[in-house]
Amino acid sequence: MSHDQREIATPAVPRLPSDLAALLHPSRNGSSLEERMLWRCARVSLTAGDLAEVASLGARLDAAGWERLMTRARADGVMNLLFTHIAAAGLLPRLPAPLVEQSRQDYGAVAITTRRLEIALAHALPHLQDAGAPVIVVKGLSLVRRYYGDIALRPISDIDLIIHPEDAPKGAAALHAAGFTPVTSKSQPLSKHVLRFREMQFSNARGQAIELHVNICRYPAYQRAFPTRAIWGRARPLDGANGCALALAPADELCFLCMHYAVQHRIGRLIWLADVAEIARRAPDSQTWDTPVTDVIARGIAAPVAMTLARARALLDAPVPAAALERLRAAALTPPERRAWASATRPMSGARWYFSQLAVVSTPVERATLLWNGATALARRIRRGQRPFPTMPE
Repeated sequence: MSHDQREIATPAVPRLPSDLAALLHPSRNGSSLEERMLWRCARVSLTAGDLAEVASLGARLDAAGWERLMTRARADGVMNLLFTHIAAAGLLPRLPAPLVEQSRQDYGAVAITTRRLEIALAHALPHLQDAGAPVIVVKGLSLVRRYYGDIALRPISDIDLIIHPEDAPKGAAALHAAGFTPVTSKSQPLSKHVLRFREMQFSNARGQAIELHVNICRYPAYQRAFPTRAIWGRARPLDGANGCALALAPADELCFLCMHYAVQHRIGRLIWLADVAEIARRAPDSQTWDTPVTDVIARGIAAPVAMTLARARALLDAPVPAAALERLRAAALTPPERRAWASATRPMSGARWYFSQLAVVSTPVERATLLWNGATALARRIRRGQRPFPTMPE
Protein backbone atom coordinates (compact mmCIF):
# COMPACT_ATOMS: atom_id res chain seq x y z
CA MET A 1 0.00 0.00 0.00
CA SER A 2 1.40 3.40 -0.98
CA HIS A 3 2.01 6.24 1.46
CA ASP A 4 -0.91 8.28 0.19
CA GLN A 5 -3.24 5.29 0.41
CA ARG A 6 -2.26 4.82 4.04
CA GLU A 7 -2.87 8.51 4.64
CA ILE A 8 -6.43 8.46 3.40
CA ALA A 9 -7.49 5.04 4.68
CA THR A 10 -10.90 5.37 6.31
CA PRO A 11 -11.84 3.41 9.44
CA ALA A 12 -15.01 1.37 9.62
CA VAL A 13 -18.18 3.37 10.25
CA PRO A 14 -18.90 3.12 13.99
CA ARG A 15 -22.24 2.48 15.61
CA LEU A 16 -23.70 5.51 17.33
CA PRO A 17 -25.18 5.37 20.83
CA SER A 18 -28.96 5.32 20.69
CA ASP A 19 -29.33 8.21 23.15
CA LEU A 20 -29.47 11.39 21.08
CA ALA A 21 -29.26 13.59 24.18
CA ALA A 22 -25.91 12.04 25.14
CA LEU A 23 -24.51 12.69 21.67
CA LEU A 24 -25.34 16.38 22.07
CA HIS A 25 -23.12 16.71 25.16
CA PRO A 26 -19.66 15.34 24.32
CA SER A 27 -16.90 15.49 26.89
CA ARG A 28 -13.15 15.04 27.14
CA ASN A 29 -13.53 13.18 30.42
CA GLY A 30 -11.76 9.84 30.39
CA SER A 31 -9.89 10.60 27.18
CA SER A 32 -6.50 9.03 26.53
CA LEU A 33 -3.23 10.91 26.16
CA GLU A 34 -3.25 10.15 22.43
CA GLU A 35 -6.78 11.53 22.05
CA ARG A 36 -5.85 14.75 23.82
CA MET A 37 -2.87 15.17 21.50
CA LEU A 38 -5.03 14.58 18.42
CA TRP A 39 -7.70 17.01 19.52
CA ARG A 40 -5.15 19.71 20.29
CA CYS A 41 -3.39 19.28 16.93
CA ALA A 42 -6.41 18.80 14.64
CA ARG A 43 -6.50 22.43 13.59
CA VAL A 44 -4.63 24.64 11.16
CA SER A 45 -2.93 26.99 13.63
CA LEU A 46 -1.93 26.81 17.28
CA THR A 47 -1.11 29.55 19.77
CA ALA A 48 2.07 29.56 21.84
CA GLY A 49 0.04 28.19 24.75
CA ASP A 50 -1.33 25.41 22.56
CA LEU A 51 2.19 24.44 21.46
CA ALA A 52 3.35 24.39 25.08
CA GLU A 53 0.52 21.97 25.88
CA VAL A 54 1.48 19.81 22.88
CA ALA A 55 5.07 19.74 24.11
CA SER A 56 3.93 18.75 27.60
CA LEU A 57 1.69 15.96 26.33
CA GLY A 58 4.32 14.68 23.91
CA ALA A 59 6.94 14.49 26.65
CA ARG A 60 4.79 11.82 28.34
CA LEU A 61 4.65 9.50 25.32
CA ASP A 62 6.99 6.55 24.95
CA ALA A 63 7.88 4.86 21.64
CA ALA A 64 4.77 2.65 21.74
CA GLY A 65 2.61 5.68 22.51
CA TRP A 66 3.99 7.57 19.54
CA GLU A 67 3.27 4.58 17.32
CA ARG A 68 -0.34 4.43 18.54
CA LEU A 69 -0.74 8.17 18.11
CA MET A 70 0.57 8.19 14.54
CA THR A 71 -1.56 5.19 13.57
CA ARG A 72 -4.68 6.85 14.95
CA ALA A 73 -3.83 10.20 13.34
CA ARG A 74 -3.35 8.58 9.94
CA ALA A 75 -6.70 6.77 10.15
CA ASP A 76 -8.41 10.01 11.25
CA GLY A 77 -6.90 12.02 8.38
CA VAL A 78 -5.06 14.47 10.67
CA MET A 79 -1.57 13.00 10.34
CA ASN A 80 -0.05 16.04 8.65
CA LEU A 81 -1.70 18.50 11.01
CA LEU A 82 -0.25 16.49 13.90
CA PHE A 83 3.20 16.28 12.29
CA THR A 84 3.26 20.04 11.64
CA HIS A 85 2.46 20.91 15.24
CA ILE A 86 4.71 18.37 16.96
CA ALA A 87 7.55 19.68 14.80
CA ALA A 88 6.73 23.25 15.86
CA ALA A 89 6.64 22.10 19.49
CA GLY A 90 10.16 20.68 19.18
CA LEU A 91 9.08 17.08 19.67
CA LEU A 92 10.64 15.43 16.61
CA PRO A 93 13.76 14.32 18.53
CA ARG A 94 11.51 12.29 20.83
CA LEU A 95 9.97 10.29 17.97
CA PRO A 96 11.46 7.01 16.77
CA ALA A 97 13.44 7.78 13.58
CA PRO A 98 11.29 5.51 11.34
CA LEU A 99 8.15 7.42 12.38
CA VAL A 100 9.75 10.75 11.51
CA GLU A 101 10.81 9.50 8.09
CA GLN A 102 7.41 7.95 7.42
CA SER A 103 5.66 11.17 8.46
CA ARG A 104 7.80 13.24 6.11
CA GLN A 105 7.02 10.90 3.24
CA ASP A 106 3.30 11.00 4.05
CA TYR A 107 3.36 14.80 4.13
CA GLY A 108 4.75 14.97 0.62
CA ALA A 109 2.49 12.21 -0.65
CA VAL A 110 -0.67 14.03 0.46
CA ALA A 111 0.48 17.27 -1.17
CA ILE A 112 1.20 15.45 -4.43
CA THR A 113 -2.10 13.54 -4.37
CA THR A 114 -4.12 16.69 -3.71
CA ARG A 115 -2.35 18.68 -6.41
CA ARG A 116 -2.95 15.89 -8.93
CA LEU A 117 -6.63 15.85 -8.03
CA GLU A 118 -6.78 19.62 -8.53
CA ILE A 119 -5.23 19.20 -11.97
CA ALA A 120 -7.65 16.38 -12.81
CA LEU A 121 -10.60 18.55 -11.78
CA ALA A 122 -9.29 21.50 -13.80
CA HIS A 123 -9.10 19.18 -16.83
CA ALA A 124 -12.63 17.80 -16.34
CA LEU A 125 -14.46 21.07 -15.65
CA PRO A 126 -14.26 22.56 -19.19
CA HIS A 127 -15.71 19.32 -20.58
CA LEU A 128 -18.62 19.58 -18.16
CA GLN A 129 -19.09 23.23 -19.03
CA ASP A 130 -19.09 22.54 -22.77
CA ALA A 131 -21.66 19.79 -22.22
CA GLY A 132 -23.97 22.19 -20.40
CA ALA A 133 -23.71 20.22 -17.14
CA PRO A 134 -22.88 22.63 -14.29
CA VAL A 135 -21.52 21.13 -11.07
CA ILE A 136 -20.99 22.12 -7.46
CA VAL A 137 -17.67 21.02 -5.96
CA VAL A 138 -18.06 19.81 -2.36
CA LYS A 139 -15.94 18.48 0.49
CA GLY A 140 -12.17 18.08 0.07
CA LEU A 141 -11.18 20.10 -2.99
CA SER A 142 -13.68 22.81 -2.17
CA LEU A 143 -12.29 23.20 1.36
CA VAL A 144 -8.55 22.66 1.25
CA ARG A 145 -7.42 25.96 -0.23
CA ARG A 146 -9.98 28.09 1.62
CA TYR A 147 -9.51 26.71 5.12
CA TYR A 148 -6.20 24.84 5.26
CA GLY A 149 -3.94 26.88 2.96
CA ASP A 150 -1.22 24.23 2.73
CA ILE A 151 -2.67 21.46 0.55
CA ALA A 152 -0.64 18.86 2.47
CA LEU A 153 -2.65 19.49 5.63
CA ARG A 154 -5.96 18.05 4.42
CA PRO A 155 -5.86 14.58 2.76
CA ILE A 156 -8.27 14.07 -0.13
CA SER A 157 -9.07 10.73 -1.73
CA ASP A 158 -11.40 11.73 -4.59
CA ILE A 159 -13.32 14.52 -6.29
CA ASP A 160 -16.91 15.11 -5.18
CA LEU A 161 -19.28 16.88 -7.54
CA ILE A 162 -23.02 17.55 -7.35
CA ILE A 163 -24.95 17.65 -10.60
CA HIS A 164 -28.58 18.18 -11.54
CA PRO A 165 -30.18 14.70 -11.92
CA GLU A 166 -31.40 15.58 -15.41
CA ASP A 167 -27.82 16.51 -16.38
CA ALA A 168 -26.34 13.21 -15.21
CA PRO A 169 -26.18 11.62 -18.71
CA LYS A 170 -24.46 14.71 -20.12
CA GLY A 171 -22.13 14.80 -17.13
CA ALA A 172 -21.20 11.16 -17.56
CA ALA A 173 -20.41 11.73 -21.25
CA ALA A 174 -18.34 14.81 -20.41
CA LEU A 175 -16.32 12.91 -17.81
CA HIS A 176 -15.73 10.13 -20.31
CA ALA A 177 -14.38 12.71 -22.76
CA ALA A 178 -12.10 13.96 -19.98
CA GLY A 179 -10.65 10.47 -19.52
CA PHE A 180 -12.82 9.25 -16.66
CA THR A 181 -14.51 5.92 -17.33
CA PRO A 182 -17.51 4.61 -15.38
CA VAL A 183 -16.77 2.25 -12.52
CA THR A 184 -18.56 -1.04 -13.22
CA SER A 185 -21.79 -1.44 -11.23
CA LYS A 186 -21.40 2.01 -9.67
CA SER A 187 -22.37 4.26 -12.54
CA GLN A 188 -25.48 2.81 -14.19
CA PRO A 189 -28.54 4.93 -13.37
CA LEU A 190 -30.57 1.94 -12.15
CA SER A 191 -27.76 0.09 -10.38
CA LYS A 192 -28.11 -0.71 -6.71
CA HIS A 193 -25.20 1.58 -5.88
CA VAL A 194 -26.67 4.63 -7.62
CA LEU A 195 -30.15 4.11 -6.21
CA ARG A 196 -28.76 3.56 -2.71
CA PHE A 197 -26.10 6.28 -2.55
CA ARG A 198 -27.39 8.70 -5.22
CA GLU A 199 -23.97 8.94 -6.86
CA MET A 200 -22.11 7.64 -9.90
CA GLN A 201 -18.43 6.79 -9.74
CA PHE A 202 -15.78 7.34 -12.41
CA SER A 203 -12.04 6.72 -12.52
CA ASN A 204 -9.22 7.67 -14.87
CA ALA A 205 -6.05 5.83 -15.89
CA ARG A 206 -4.19 7.21 -12.85
CA GLY A 207 -6.76 5.79 -10.47
CA GLN A 208 -8.18 9.21 -9.61
CA ALA A 209 -11.87 9.00 -8.78
CA ILE A 210 -14.82 11.32 -9.29
CA GLU A 211 -18.08 10.81 -7.44
CA LEU A 212 -20.89 12.49 -9.36
CA HIS A 213 -23.70 13.01 -6.85
CA VAL A 214 -27.14 13.33 -8.37
CA ASN A 215 -28.65 14.42 -5.06
CA ILE A 216 -26.99 16.50 -2.36
CA CYS A 217 -28.85 14.56 0.33
CA ARG A 218 -29.56 10.83 0.21
CA TYR A 219 -31.68 10.88 3.39
CA PRO A 220 -35.43 11.46 2.99
CA ALA A 221 -35.69 12.82 6.52
CA TYR A 222 -33.42 15.73 5.61
CA GLN A 223 -34.59 16.35 2.06
CA ARG A 224 -36.39 19.56 2.95
CA ALA A 225 -33.18 20.90 4.49
CA PHE A 226 -31.59 20.85 1.03
CA PRO A 227 -34.17 22.06 -1.52
CA THR A 228 -32.57 21.56 -4.91
CA ARG A 229 -33.64 24.80 -6.54
CA ALA A 230 -32.63 26.92 -3.55
CA ILE A 231 -29.28 25.13 -3.13
CA TRP A 232 -28.34 25.78 -6.75
CA GLY A 233 -29.71 29.31 -6.64
CA ARG A 234 -27.50 30.21 -3.67
CA ALA A 235 -24.35 28.49 -4.98
CA ARG A 236 -21.51 30.81 -5.88
CA PRO A 237 -18.47 30.56 -8.18
CA LEU A 238 -15.70 28.39 -6.82
CA ASP A 239 -12.45 30.28 -6.35
CA GLY A 240 -9.87 29.27 -8.93
CA ALA A 241 -12.32 27.38 -11.14
CA ASN A 242 -12.53 30.15 -13.77
CA GLY A 243 -16.32 30.12 -13.73
CA CYS A 244 -16.52 26.40 -14.59
CA ALA A 245 -17.78 25.24 -11.19
CA LEU A 246 -19.70 26.38 -8.14
CA ALA A 247 -19.31 26.08 -4.37
CA LEU A 248 -22.10 25.77 -1.82
CA ALA A 249 -23.31 28.91 -0.07
CA PRO A 250 -21.87 29.15 3.48
CA ALA A 251 -25.05 28.12 5.30
CA ASP A 252 -25.63 25.19 2.93
CA GLU A 253 -22.00 24.11 3.27
CA LEU A 254 -22.21 24.07 7.06
CA CYS A 255 -25.39 21.97 7.05
CA PHE A 256 -23.99 19.63 4.40
CA LEU A 257 -20.70 19.04 6.23
CA CYS A 258 -22.47 18.47 9.54
CA MET A 259 -24.74 15.91 7.88
CA HIS A 260 -21.72 14.29 6.23
CA TYR A 261 -19.91 13.94 9.56
CA ALA A 262 -22.74 13.09 11.94
CA VAL A 263 -25.17 11.14 9.76
CA GLN A 264 -23.27 9.65 6.86
CA HIS A 265 -20.10 8.81 8.81
CA ARG A 266 -21.49 8.44 12.34
CA ILE A 267 -19.08 10.98 13.92
CA GLY A 268 -16.29 8.79 12.60
CA ARG A 269 -13.23 10.53 11.16
CA LEU A 270 -11.65 13.51 12.91
CA ILE A 271 -10.70 15.43 9.76
CA TRP A 272 -14.37 15.83 8.91
CA LEU A 273 -14.95 17.43 12.29
CA ALA A 274 -11.88 19.62 11.73
CA ASP A 275 -13.50 20.91 8.52
CA VAL A 276 -16.47 22.21 10.49
CA ALA A 277 -14.28 23.60 13.26
CA GLU A 278 -12.21 25.60 10.76
CA ILE A 279 -15.40 27.07 9.29
CA ALA A 280 -16.54 28.02 12.80
CA ARG A 281 -13.23 29.78 13.43
CA ARG A 282 -14.04 32.14 10.56
CA ALA A 283 -17.14 33.43 12.40
CA PRO A 284 -16.14 33.84 16.06
CA ASP A 285 -18.51 36.75 16.76
CA SER A 286 -21.50 35.34 18.64
CA GLN A 287 -23.89 37.76 16.93
CA THR A 288 -23.11 36.28 13.53
CA TRP A 289 -24.52 32.94 14.67
CA ASP A 290 -28.09 34.10 15.27
CA THR A 291 -29.23 33.92 11.65
CA PRO A 292 -27.52 30.58 10.82
CA VAL A 293 -28.98 28.93 13.93
CA THR A 294 -32.48 30.15 13.07
CA ASP A 295 -31.98 28.84 9.53
CA VAL A 296 -30.80 25.41 10.72
CA ILE A 297 -33.78 25.03 13.04
CA ALA A 298 -36.20 26.09 10.29
CA ARG A 299 -34.65 23.51 7.94
CA GLY A 300 -35.23 20.70 10.42
CA ILE A 301 -31.61 19.62 10.58
CA ALA A 302 -30.77 20.74 14.12
CA ALA A 303 -29.79 17.27 15.40
CA PRO A 304 -26.74 16.61 13.17
CA VAL A 305 -25.70 20.28 13.21
CA ALA A 306 -25.94 20.51 17.01
CA MET A 307 -24.11 17.22 17.43
CA THR A 308 -21.26 18.26 15.13
CA LEU A 309 -20.88 21.76 16.52
CA ALA A 310 -20.99 20.44 20.09
CA ARG A 311 -18.10 18.09 19.32
CA ALA A 312 -16.20 20.81 17.46
CA ARG A 313 -16.51 23.05 20.52
CA ALA A 314 -15.79 20.42 23.15
CA LEU A 315 -12.96 18.59 21.42
CA LEU A 316 -11.39 21.11 19.02
CA ASP A 317 -12.14 24.36 20.86
CA ALA A 318 -14.13 25.76 17.94
CA PRO A 319 -15.59 29.17 18.90
CA VAL A 320 -19.23 28.11 18.82
CA PRO A 321 -21.18 30.37 21.19
CA ALA A 322 -22.79 28.54 24.10
CA ALA A 323 -26.12 30.30 23.54
CA ALA A 324 -26.24 29.25 19.89
CA LEU A 325 -25.41 25.67 20.81
CA GLU A 326 -28.11 25.54 23.48
CA ARG A 327 -30.73 26.71 20.96
CA LEU A 328 -29.65 23.96 18.57
CA ARG A 329 -29.64 21.31 21.32
CA ALA A 330 -33.15 22.25 22.40
CA ALA A 331 -34.39 22.06 18.81
CA ALA A 332 -32.60 18.74 18.27
CA LEU A 333 -34.57 17.09 21.05
CA THR A 334 -38.01 17.99 19.71
CA PRO A 335 -40.12 15.05 18.44
CA PRO A 336 -39.79 15.95 14.72
CA GLU A 337 -36.01 16.19 15.00
CA ARG A 338 -35.81 12.91 16.93
CA ARG A 339 -37.85 11.18 14.24
CA ALA A 340 -35.71 12.65 11.47
CA TRP A 341 -32.51 11.55 13.22
CA ALA A 342 -33.84 8.03 13.76
CA SER A 343 -34.86 7.78 10.11
CA ALA A 344 -31.57 9.14 8.73
CA THR A 345 -29.43 6.83 10.87
CA ARG A 346 -31.50 3.75 10.11
CA PRO A 347 -29.50 0.88 8.52
CA MET A 348 -29.65 0.98 4.73
CA SER A 349 -31.67 -2.23 4.50
CA GLY A 350 -35.06 -3.49 5.57
CA ALA A 351 -38.53 -2.58 4.37
CA ARG A 352 -38.74 0.79 6.11
CA TRP A 353 -35.50 1.98 4.54
CA TYR A 354 -36.50 0.91 1.01
CA PHE A 355 -39.89 2.58 1.27
CA SER A 356 -38.34 5.78 2.69
CA GLN A 357 -36.05 6.01 -0.33
CA LEU A 358 -39.05 6.41 -2.63
CA ALA A 359 -39.02 10.08 -1.63
CA VAL A 360 -35.45 10.51 -2.89
CA VAL A 361 -35.51 8.89 -6.33
CA SER A 362 -37.04 11.00 -9.08
CA THR A 363 -38.62 8.73 -11.71
CA PRO A 364 -41.19 5.89 -11.76
CA VAL A 365 -38.58 3.53 -13.22
CA GLU A 366 -36.20 4.28 -10.33
CA ARG A 367 -38.96 3.70 -7.81
CA ALA A 368 -39.91 0.38 -9.38
CA THR A 369 -36.28 -0.74 -9.48
CA LEU A 370 -35.76 0.27 -5.85
CA LEU A 371 -38.79 -1.75 -4.76
CA TRP A 372 -37.58 -4.71 -6.81
CA ASN A 373 -34.16 -4.49 -5.16
CA GLY A 374 -35.82 -4.49 -1.74
CA ALA A 375 -38.04 -7.44 -2.58
CA THR A 376 -35.15 -9.53 -3.92
CA ALA A 377 -33.02 -8.67 -0.87
CA LEU A 378 -35.85 -9.76 1.42
CA ALA A 379 -36.38 -12.99 -0.52
CA ARG A 380 -32.65 -13.73 -0.40
CA ARG A 381 -32.53 -13.31 3.37
CA ILE A 382 -35.56 -15.53 3.85
CA ARG A 383 -34.00 -18.26 1.69
CA ARG A 384 -30.87 -18.11 3.84
CA GLY A 385 -32.90 -18.39 7.01
CA GLN A 386 -31.87 -14.91 8.15
CA ARG A 387 -33.97 -12.26 9.86
CA PRO A 388 -36.11 -10.52 7.23
CA PHE A 389 -35.34 -7.05 8.57
CA PRO A 390 -31.75 -6.82 9.83
CA THR A 391 -30.79 -4.33 12.50
CA MET A 392 -27.36 -3.69 10.97
CA PRO A 393 -26.36 -2.87 7.39
CA GLU A 394 -25.86 -5.86 5.13
